[in-house]
Amino acid sequence: MKKLSVSANRKGDQIAALISPQLTLEEQFMAQKLIRGLGSNNIDHRLNQVDFSAQNQSAVMPWLGRSLKSLETLNAALIVGGNLRHEQPILSHRLRKAVVGNTAEISSIGHVTGQNNYPMHAELGGSAAQLVLDLGSVVVALANKTGVDLSPRLQQLLEDCKPTREHKAIAQSLNDAPDSALIVGVQVLSNPALSMIQELCETIATQSNSSLGYLSPAANSAGACLSGCLPHRQLAGSAVDAAGQNAYQILGTKHQVLLTLGVNPILDISQGKLVNELGDKNDFIIAINSFNNQFIEQQADLVLPLSCFTETSGTYVNTEGLWQSFNGCVKAPGESRQGWKILASLGKTLLPGDFDYADTASIRNEVKEACRELNLDNFSGIKSSETRLPSKPRALQKISHTPIYASDDLTRLAAPLQSTPLTRQQCVVAMNSKQAKKLKFNDADQVQIRQGSGTAVIPVVLNENIPDDCVSVPVGIEAVKNLDGVYGTVELEKVS
Repeated sequence: MKKLSVSANRKGDQIAALISPQLTLEEQFMAQKLIRGLGSNNIDHRLNQVDFSAQNQSAVMPWLGRSLKSLETLNAALIVGGNLRHEQPILSHRLRKAVVGNTAEISSIGHVTGQNNYPMHAELGGSAAQLVLDLGSVVVALANKTGVDLSPRLQQLLEDCKPTREHKAIAQSLNDAPDSALIVGVQVLSNPALSMIQELCETIATQSNSSLGYLSPAANSAGACLSGCLPHRQLAGSAVDAAGQNAYQILGTKHQVLLTLGVNPILDISQGKLVNELGDKNDFIIAINSFNNQFIEQQADLVLPLSCFTETSGTYVNTEGLWQSFNGCVKAPGESRQGWKILASLGKTLLPGDFDYADTASIRNEVKEACRELNLDNFSGIKSSETRLPSKPRALQKISHTPIYASDDLTRLAAPLQSTPLTRQQCVVAMNSKQAKKLKFNDADQVQIRQGSGTAVIPVVLNENIPDDCVSVPVGIEAVKNLDGVYGTVELEKVS
């Protein structure tokens, strides 16, 4: 606490915080209130995002744009950058009901094909850059079909896009459907061209009169946005006077104090080089966590044990915008404490009079009152600052997926979950047979991956759903902790 107080008295912006999007809304609110009370806006929960250029234009929180139940009666939908069956299974089930019961036409533009358990109307897979190019071609196809002129900027940006049969089929499906939706999946959020993807998705939804939805990448990403765990927005999405550092900037900048709350940077953040340097770049690191991990052992200066979500009361906000409050069901073990109590204690010591909360209900009510008049709207008029589409890369491209039981330390440390066939199937490098032949990996069992300054050795399998010139690599697991980035160019070498 002395370190925090001294840093705040000298220069508050020398304090930074990385916040887990899995925490309760109450814990997230208390964290940002503490950091901002100490004079810093350097706080973020968007741990794997790299393009922040349109953050001031983005919607206030990830929101589906319609009710979950209404998905079952859709006539058409386009999924962009998501494996809903594993990432949002209940939502995927509702889309399947629309296909089975309403003959809905569901299309997908992403990285890996063949992931859904219902017939697809059209399906395109490719690299991070290819996803942007495919979206641009759908925009052109829609403009040709509807006769609506694109803005001069988009006309110039998309002049080289030539719609194929699949692009035209997607455009026609969305345009002709009485009720259609465009759903932006969580894989898009780590794309280096996120702002352009957002602009193109909004254009497609507007042209086709579809609803526009953004899915939450974690259990309480929406709550983190509403509570103010952002460098550019405070409680209820209100703008700050001067934006602080985003998550990527926090990783690469020296601070006097770094607070990590519920985060295991080594496995939660796919920036191996930057994460490994945190101990050298920050004078003092405070880790508030429920589980011991390599980051705590090697880089943390102070550790405060945090209770799990089952051991505290709190609130999560889902992608529909529904606030879901609950009570703890088991007692927190040992010296661990609820996150809101830890932060309240710190706040009472460092900022007397501002943290007199009796329970989570009083915190939740304060946040809810601030959000009472909030209007959720995904059509925010995003305009990317990019002047050209990304070029199709010639080098081998990494596309990533988070194994279903590698989203946080709770699942990573569960031995029964780690021994499931699905986990073993997902914790491998995958490529199609054409790519394997090109690399002379037909009989390979393990490969070494090099990305940036990091390397990893991991088993390799063939999967014909992986697009050409791409390899699918897991993130969030020990084997790949030193790799740099969710997407990008990689080099592979046969090990055995």
